[in-house]
Amino acid sequence: MLKATFSVLGGDLRQSYLAAYLCNLGQEVTAFAVPALPDSLSYCPYPAINLREALAGARLVLCPIPLSRDGETLAVAEPEPAAPGKKQPPAASKPGSGLSLKKLLDEMSPGQVLVGGAFPKSFALACHRKQISTVDLLQDEDFLRANAALTAEGLLAVLLRDTPFSLAGRKTLLLGYGRCGQEITRLLTAFPMKLWVLEEDKGLLSLAQTRGHLAFALPEPEKATTSDLPKTEASMDFDLVINTVPARVLSPACLTQLPSCCRLFDIASAPFGFDPETAWTRGLSYVRCPGLPG
Repeated sequence: MLKATFSVLGGDLRQSYLAAYLCNLGQEVTAFAVPALPDSLSYCPYPAINLREALAGARLVLCPIPLSRDGETLAVAEPEPAAPGKKQPPAASKPGSGLSLKKLLDEMSPGQVLVGGAFPKSFALACHRKQISTVDLLQDEDFLRANAALTAEGLLAVLLRDTPFSLAGRKTLLLGYGRCGQEITRLLTAFPMKLWVLEEDKGLLSLAQTRGHLAFALPEPEKATTSDLPKTEASMDFDLVINTVPARVLSPACLTQLPSCCRLFDIASAPFGFDPETAWTRGLSYVRCPGLPG
């Protein structure tokens, strides 16, 4: 049976690169239910055939961030939203699907350390009872800031790839001014674009205004009307709308007011920021960017 120092489980390409990175450092690594890297890149030479083998002898168990999206199973890479008329692939076809947190806990041993992010409270308590240490990286401010910066870089790459026009001079609406929103605006200031920010937190709203952004209070999710939103030369005349809030802030009525050339970009987690059907019915391009910088 394989004896490993590190066990890398589930997730998206971030987990794959992590396994490859540790292997390249000469560490002992097993990996289970992680996506394959491109053939040109080195990879963990010890893929485990099952969860028990992956965990055997591992001191550190490295899980996705977040650990789970439904509170019951290990997180896997999120698919792009299906286009109208097409079905999403069945969940069972995704790497790591069906790997329950209960099974993960059952297979782990006292003294192991579980590293990830956003542990469900009941799961973290169960780990404590079994003498399994947990390290929640989403409680580390330095990690959150660094991750937000990488997320913003990833979004910038997507913006440049998926817009058929120059970013310079474009009217852009940013939903949310948290860590990711701040990093996004920092990068976008390199382009002389017109940027509006919506934020519900009064402190963050004031910070955005202090930094010279056109910032406005964020309306209650899905109840915003055009009268609640900042005006451009024509109401809702935006070229880009970037969402960082895990809630549908703009109502369907607001989406229908956007010009058909407007492009929607969404980096938020479920339930995401836009209704795909409404966007596609309006003829809007909707690019969901789950798991950036993954």
